[in-house]
Amino acid sequence: MSVQHIRSPAGMGKIAIIVLGIVVLSVGLDSHFNSAWTEYNMHKYCVDNPITGIKCPSFSLEQYFVAMIIICFVLSLASLIASILLDTNTGVMKLSDAGYHGVAALLLFIAAIVYIFSAEKIHDIVGGGNRIIKFKRGEKLAAGALTIIHALLYGIVGFLIFRS
Repeated sequence: MSVQHIRSPAGMGKIAIIVLGIVVLSVGLDSHFNSAWTEYNMHKYCVDNPITGIKCPSFSLEQYFVAMIIICFVLSLASLIASILLDTNTGVMKLSDAGYHGVAALLLFIAAIVYIFSAEKIHDIVGGGNRIIKFKRGEKLAAGALTIIHALLYGIVGFLIFRS
């Protein structure tokens, strides 16, 4: 058992990733599933505007974001548990752990950008909605921004694992 790993900068970073991951999950999932775009299936009725040239964002952009934050969170929990139970500080285990964090950083960064893009496109299409129908633009932008920070943290932790 390698509890010493938790006390290292990389181990503390993994814990920070889990904590920030919980925040990203709660804000991200709420902004996606409790938005009128998803909840009332308004994405199915969106029509491109030929006059302004504004096109409806693909619903798969939001689905990609949701999938990435869930998958990365679950894999981060597995990575933390593996680093406690196994010796992940040497050889292939170390490289795979660092590689995972690097790839996750890239995928989360892409997910954040497409989620922010989708939120802005939805806002352009519906004009912000009204007080009854909530498209949760602010929450989506906040989730995207938090995910960018989360991706940076993944990258830093991956670098720390690689350098340790």
